[in-house]
Amino acid sequence: MDIEDKNFINYFLKKGDECLKQNKFEQAVEYYIKSVNSCSEISEVWCKLASLYKRTDNELAYQQAVINSILSNWSFGFPSQNVIRMLKSLRPLEEIKNHPLVIHRNNLDFKFGGTKENPNYHTMKKIIDGS
Repeated sequence: MDIEDKNFINYFLKKGDECLKQNKFEQAVEYYIKSVNSCSEISEVWCKLASLYKRTDNELAYQQAVINSILSNWSFGFPSQNVIRMLKSLRPLEEIKNHPLVIHRNNLDFKFGGTKENPNYHTMKKIIDGS
């Protein structure tokens, strides 16, 4: 059964994807913003929004969306390799250069398991603590 709730994230994602296919980037951005306003915890949506901001030359919004994608709730999905690459290659703008994730991004490899001690956890603690 398919329910079309016009106030639900899936509706906004579908509309954003349709706009994107038609090269209506500004409209797609509007729908993806509505998506993250509906549920801000899904990394994939922030990643889509980041990609669109990059395409429309909105660098600050791009960098903020990359950060939000990484910080989203990982129980809804681990950040994609694409957004991890975006984070690693950021040239931080003045407005975000002091964000703990930006400061410590090069100390994260996003690999978990297989070792007794994993430095990612120590780095993540620093990010959470804001140090």
